[in-house]
Amino acid sequence: MTKKIDFSKYAIFVDGVTSDSSKDYQCFIESLSSLDGKGANIHRLLTAAVVISAEGGEFMENVKNIVFQG
Repeated sequence: MTKKIDFSKYAIFVDGVTSDSSKDYQCFIESLSSLDGKGANIHRLLTAAVVISAEGGEFMENVKNIVFQG
C-alpha cells in the first residue's frame, strides 16, 4: 500500500508551528544584516550549520544500524 502525502496539509502544519518573524523575509534580511554588522561571517555560519546537520544525520544512521540492525 502506497501512502500519498498531502502537501497542502503539511504546509498548513509548518505554517502553524513557524513564528511570524521566521516567515517574514524582511525580518530575516535585517537579522542577517545585524549579525554581519557584529562581525559574524554569515556564509561560514550557514555552511557550518548545514555541515553539522548533515554529519549528525550520518552519525545517527550508524547508531540506528548498530542499535536496531545489529
